[in-house]
Amino acid sequence: MVDWQSPATLQKNAASFTNLLHALLGVYVWEWANTLDFEWALITGKQKFSWPLIFSFYCRYSMLGGLIGFTISLNETTLKMNCDVLYRIMQFLGNTALGAASINLSIRTMAIYKDNKYIVYPLIAVILGHWGIIIKSITNVNAAWVDSVGCTTTSSDPKFFIAMYAYTMVFDFIVLCLLAYKLRVTNRGNKSQIAHTMFVDGLGYFFMAYIFP
Repeated sequence: MVDWQSPATLQKNAASFTNLLHALLGVYVWEWANTLDFEWALITGKQKFSWPLIFSFYCRYSMLGGLIGFTISLNETTLKMNCDVLYRIMQFLGNTALGAASINLSIRTMAIYKDNKYIVYPLIAVILGHWGIIIKSITNVNAAWVDSVGCTTTSSDPKFFIAMYAYTMVFDFIVLCLLAYKLRVTNRGNKSQIAHTMFVDGLGYFFMAYIFP
């Protein structure tokens, strides 16, 4: 049986995690670079700007910044830095990106329901609760610099992370169910291509968030 707490196993797991993070950063940067034409279309006026895009762009660039910061924290072992500040920035970017992604999915659902107050107001209440947990979890990790090792976590409370990710998964699942209901039941006789696309995008986001919390 594998001893998951042995130094050798922990070292292998740490190396595997570092390799995985590099791969995720590479995939994300590749996807970001290949979709820059949308930003260019907005800058040149070919694409009309709408306020929901604020959350999309925030999520897009905060995740990029968070992945870069995380990569730096795992690789830099010689240049001494303020690890506590770096980890707070990483937590802020990553956690708020998670919240922005859920808002983006909620806005799509609100649009499908044509701003029905019985859907919109409860979703807003759930969003506020979500962000309350997100803001609290930002200050949940402390880190320090260790010579020849780099940044090391000194303390953290996993309860807040568990609560944040559990809340996110339940929240997104509810939103996805509302979207599925509107698409499959209400619009059974007249399916909207936009609604179908939004449902597929939301389903993809939900499963990716579930696999890579």
